[in-house]
Amino acid sequence: MQHTKQRSLRSRLLSCVSALATAAALLPQMPALKAAAETYNLKIDGIPVTDSNKEDILGDGVFSYDSFANTLTVNGNYTASTDNIIFSNITNLTVNVAGDSVLTETGDYPVITLFAAATFTGTGKLTLIDESEKYPALYSKSGLTISSINMDVSSAGSNGILFSYPNNLTVNSAQLHVTARAGFYAIENAKNFSLSCCDFLSPANCTLESGSSLASDGSIADEIANGNFDLPLNYERTNYFVFAFAASRRVRRVSVRALITE
Repeated sequence: MQHTKQRSLRSRLLSCVSALATAAALLPQMPALKAAAETYNLKIDGIPVTDSNKEDILGDGVFSYDSFANTLTVNGNYTASTDNIIFSNITNLTVNVAGDSVLTETGDYPVITLFAAATFTGTGKLTLIDESEKYPALYSKSGLTISSINMDVSSAGSNGILFSYPNNLTVNSAQLHVTARAGFYAIENAKNFSLSCCDFLSPANCTLESGSSLASDGSIADEIANGNFDLPLNYERTNYFVFAFAASRRVRRVSVRALITE
């Protein structure tokens, strides 16, 4: 009798388990939860860069981001009016210009805003044009390196390159031409201006001597063309070195070219 009761109890339990399994099978299948795509501290024309769009950020083939190499690649022309074309808060970002590219800002924004150190390099020429009435073409809150690239930077309304406070600007084997609005410095707040394998095309009368900046009556200084330089200049002297050689005028255009070595 007791044996029969135990069999009956087991049968009921098995029936319950079977019923539960059948009910579960009849429930609609819930989709698997997907992990949220990682978002980087980088925006292109206001669009956040994520794992899902980084290979072609805007879908036009101009911008892509390699998160492993920490490199933003630019390859083509782009015009924006409602946001910075490039905004970065990624430390030590490399901007690689793969082909000749013209980035034009028609709204009230810089073409590029950097909140962290960045390096510009590449085989293509990068042209930054800011058509606003009050913003620089390139605005940086950190150090900036321009290496092995041809860059042309211009602003119709402000500085060509503006650092928010005195910071480092390094130009290495590059060609750089910067133009500002009349009455503005081409480059402002470059605390330490370092040249390597470069010489000045303009302003004329520029020499480097023992880390100081001097105005002279000569042409482009031999001291610059002699070899590699990494000469930090103090902030007060840098103003005269980069921006103005006469106390009464400001220099709107700065040009640097890479040395040609055999």
